Amino acid sequence: MNTGSHLGCLAMFTLCLSSAAAVAQGPDQGAAPRTYSCDANAHCSISCLVDGEKIVQTGSPKTVTITKLARNNYLVELVEQSGHVLFDYLAGTKVVCTLEGVTKSSGQ
Repeated sequence: MNTGSHLGCLAMFTLCLSSAAAVAQGPDQGAAPRTYSCDANAHCSISCLVDGEKIVQTGSPKTVTITKLARNNYLVELVEQSGHVLFDYLAGTKVVCTLEGVTKSSGQ
């Protein structure tokens, strides 16, 4: 994983929610965490790539929380249906996460 600084590049999260794409990027994006959840009996999956390398993938997410720490730096907290908790620090020139079937948690 390349953690070096690359000028002129922005990280990008592509969030696919129930097959509709939403893009969240920009230097003025706040650091408030965004939480998404998978409804009971729904088919959900999560996949994250950093500079083209797959870092995170699961087909059984319960919740996922994404926090922007700094430019091109994100913390992903993934709770699977089994209760297994995974934290991943994602840093690179291009960070892309695809979240399928999840919904944004209320209050955000």
